[in-house]
Amino acid sequence: MQWRRLAPALLVVCLMLLVVALKTQDAGGISQEAFAVLLILFIGMFSFIVLSAPESNEIRDSSKSFKTEQTTSSSSQLSESTLPDPLDEGFDSPLM
Repeated sequence: MQWRRLAPALLVVCLMLLVVALKTQDAGGISQEAFAVLLILFIGMFSFIVLSAPESNEIRDSSKSFKTEQTTSSSSQLSESTLPDPLDEGFDSPLM
């Protein structure tokens, strides 16, 4: 089943590389059109890799636990009073 999804993508990549080779040969070097096709090819490959990468369960679990911790800590912060006085804590002179 994976080959059924990858076959069209590989065909498009091969066709794009063929177009780049033909444009480069016609121009005697890399042309703007060949560079544009290569740029589109690399952007497409990067987006395909990023979108098809499976997410790990650890990332999902850590994000869920972070959200629950964040909501509980924000509710406890609301119940606290103001910050202690710096003079009472020993910070009597500013740092230079």
